[in-house]
Amino acid sequence: MGNGIVLHMRVIKKDGRILEPEPVEGKPTLTMPHLEVGDYIETERIESFAADDGAPGERYLGPRWYFREENVAYARSEFVILSPKNRKLSIETRNEVPPPVIEERGGLVVRRFRVDHSPAAPVEPFGAPIAEFLPSVQVGWGISLERTVEAMADAAFDPTPNDPRVVRIAESIVRGVPETERAERARRLYRWLVNNVEEGPESDGRRVILGRNGNLWRGYIALCRALSIPVSYAVAQSRLTLPPSGPLSEATLFSMPLLRVGTEKGPIWLTLGGKHLPFGYVPAEARGMPGRVFTDDTVEQVVIPADGAVDRVVYRANLRLEPDGAAEVELEHVLYGRYAAGLRGALSELSEQRLRDVIESRLVGHALRGARLLDHTVLHLNAPEQPLVVRTRSRVPAFAHVAGGVLLVPPPFAPRIGQLAALPERHTPLLLVESTHQEVEVRITLPPGAKVQGAPTRAELRDGERQVVIGDRVENGQLVLERRVLLPAGRIQTAAYPAFLTFARQADEALSATVRIRLPDRNATARHTPAPN
Repeated sequence: MGNGIVLHMRVIKKDGRILEPEPVEGKPTLTMPHLEVGDYIETERIESFAADDGAPGERYLGPRWYFREENVAYARSEFVILSPKNRKLSIETRNEVPPPVIEERGGLVVRRFRVDHSPAAPVEPFGAPIAEFLPSVQVGWGISLERTVEAMADAAFDPTPNDPRVVRIAESIVRGVPETERAERARRLYRWLVNNVEEGPESDGRRVILGRNGNLWRGYIALCRALSIPVSYAVAQSRLTLPPSGPLSEATLFSMPLLRVGTEKGPIWLTLGGKHLPFGYVPAEARGMPGRVFTDDTVEQVVIPADGAVDRVVYRANLRLEPDGAAEVELEHVLYGRYAAGLRGALSELSEQRLRDVIESRLVGHALRGARLLDHTVLHLNAPEQPLVVRTRSRVPAFAHVAGGVLLVPPPFAPRIGQLAALPERHTPLLLVESTHQEVEVRITLPPGAKVQGAPTRAELRDGERQVVIGDRVENGQLVLERRVLLPAGRIQTAAYPAFLTFARQADEALSATVRIRLPDRNATARHTPAPN
């Protein structure tokens, strides 16, 4: 609960005895003596909550009180608040909190919230933060979305003039780029900033650039303004955020910082998330969401564009299958957005030998069991604006299994959607923290005389925005496995989970369905072979 003044702290035994805490030499905290089941720990403290606008008493946001805990069952949990009668409270409760018992004492109103026999909260895989579904209460006054946005606008406003030293640095960064090409100039400023400035506490954009340390957002704004490139601070909602239950939670809706840069190509939106991200990248959870842009004299209500640099993984493979199930595979692994940024960050730190080992074991070996890497090439490792491309040539001794003259081919690169739906039912929302966008095209050249048994899989499965499309086919004598999987980031509420469970199971079944390839009959071939003279 932050810093405050502790008035007293004690242990109340179940027989009524009161014990004071004991200081222990060398221990930074107090020790509660002789704790047993049924005892109480009682603390009383004074906390000071200063108003953001400097007007004492006009705004108050109390701490959120939870009546349930992850691993602890409560016999009784009680929250008591005393407030001035002349203050209209905003009270937000979540998840079945009983109404309070209200009592008036002169100029004060006493509200008692109490929950008895609260069991330990369940923990489920891929769940939303546990605080979201615990019974809780929060009180405050003077808090609203409008006032919060106004405070953000005030904080974003920066009347400081350009520093000639920063102007000279910015001009040297974009030397050779015409003033009319604002997009390229903005990109060069961005790339210089993330490569040369270390994140730190300094908030003055001029000192950030000159000292190469501080708030990257302020630093980038200072560079753009030095070259008269329009740039505005913005915030967006996250599609992962719990829907608000009142004015207190509504005030925190806009939580994702962004920048909007004006260029000759139109506005470019971006975040400052690391040197390996491309210029113009916006996190998936902010795309297509409502936002606010803070210009010098107004606040604009906008919708963040859904296009731009996306998070995507593409597998393109040419595979020559042999009668014994072995295969030689030429694979092109293309990564975009955060996938490329994450892999760039890992690969850029490796030596050439270590790089080869990681590609063989992590990239190729993860999808092609037992693969032996023969050759590899990495493209655009140091060019974050380009997709990261890893090309490999491998030999897989047992790509397919041989059974009675039939090759059983497990489709490679198939994601396991079912691992997100491991439970038959959920009591908490399922949270998809990151989006998944995967495209696969595998072209398999069959052994001479071999044929695909049955019709190749074709399916289109949907669950809201989530989709799996399979378009396998035989084309020019090759078996083509073509798949597209799209799982946007977001939350799946408990009522919608059964539909997602069905979707996940059907998707896994379709994506992992074994392809059967009939080999030519060797005996039949032998019977039609002419005898030698």
